[in-house]
Amino acid sequence: MPASSSIASEYYKLQDIWKKIDTDRRWRLALWLVKDEDIILIDKYLEIEQSPLGVFDDIYFRFTSYWEGDSDLFISDLWDEYISWFSEKVPEQYDVYGAMKKDGMLLSDYVPDSSLEKTPANLWKEMLRFKSCIKGLEERNFCVCLPLARYDVSEMTEWFEGVLSDGVPEGIRLVAVDTVSDRKIKLKQSKEVVIILPQLNMHEALDNDMDKNCGSFDPIDSGNQFDRQLRITMECAAKNNESCLTKEVNKLYACSNELKQKEIEMSTPLIASQAYYMTGNYDKSLFHIDKSISMSKESMQQDSEDRVSYTVWIASMYQKGAVLSGLKKREDAIAVYEEVADVATERKESLHIMEAYRMSGYLNYELRKNEIALQRFLLSLYAGSFLDNEIRRMSSFLYSANLALMLSRKIRDYEDTQIIEKQIKEWLGDDWQKLVEGKRMTDAQKRRKASVFA
Repeated sequence: MPASSSIASEYYKLQDIWKKIDTDRRWRLALWLVKDEDIILIDKYLEIEQSPLGVFDDIYFRFTSYWEGDSDLFISDLWDEYISWFSEKVPEQYDVYGAMKKDGMLLSDYVPDSSLEKTPANLWKEMLRFKSCIKGLEERNFCVCLPLARYDVSEMTEWFEGVLSDGVPEGIRLVAVDTVSDRKIKLKQSKEVVIILPQLNMHEALDNDMDKNCGSFDPIDSGNQFDRQLRITMECAAKNNESCLTKEVNKLYACSNELKQKEIEMSTPLIASQAYYMTGNYDKSLFHIDKSISMSKESMQQDSEDRVSYTVWIASMYQKGAVLSGLKKREDAIAVYEEVADVATERKESLHIMEAYRMSGYLNYELRKNEIALQRFLLSLYAGSFLDNEIRRMSSFLYSANLALMLSRKIRDYEDTQIIEKQIKEWLGDDWQKLVEGKRMTDAQKRRKASVFA
């Protein structure tokens, strides 16, 4: 690949691809079919086109409601999300509708018609009604971008076939992203469907950009050498070449020692641990993570206000907990997460208290220690109650709530469960059941398969 190739050049490829199909008025669905490593760039491209920096005339609307395998649930979620754009109060700088109104862009006020039956056809119709309220959009399309389906759900092919069969009106264009490795939308190219297969070289582009920024112009600089060696180490781990990895980890430590920077010295064993974890060598992963924990803990004891040491220690403890959990050494992993919760409590770090107690609760649940597990999930919820509501609604708080309710219904009486439900409603809002007990949460209750020994 030419040395001039970069992330920017790959991005411009996407613009060129879209330019070729943009003037074709016939298609109703553009399906990006991409490699896993290209997803981030495609997502960024769609994000920029949604912003004032976009170069094409279409107006982009990006939905975040995920396909869960249920057509009725999906379209209901899309409708609810669309209505929320106009009904929920948002900061002035993010209030697009308010800005349009203020700038005189609206021909008339608009309020979504929530009385309509929640169907795809009615949603497109409603969006076109909104489009008709805005000046100067007669010849422009609304591009409706739907999120990439999760790997663990059923195909969306039938849903899209039904939508296309019912008809997508002129003025509405659907945009979806799917992966070559795990296709969820198995449609063929047609008059209505454009399949986009971008030929990107993201791995090489990232290498070139990193080389430009971390050493190809100043190979003697220690910081640049460390950055490059970090990339080489993680690439070696990704290839599962352990003999190579040992050599590269030793080089990474040497680069770290050259820098003589405390935060780098503490985090290097954490990186080494993560690299060995990727190859499945859990013993070496634990060896290195213990070094990181020891160094960062000693630094914290010397200076309790040292935020860097605390951050490295927290990350290292989570890494150790993950390794021990993977080995099904649940009691040892629980001790790690309980220590994180204790230290985070001293520092009033609500997010880490919530997450540490959630993991302790889940591992106790796997050990069938249901009473202890419930107590830990309730502690996780209490810690999460100090976070902003938006964070609670988008975080692992929902998993703690799901498992707390499940266990309460199993081992506590009706009155206790009612109290928990009431409190969760207060923390999450009237739609708490949809968030906590919908299909998205069902996997939270699954224990990992046990063996004879664990």
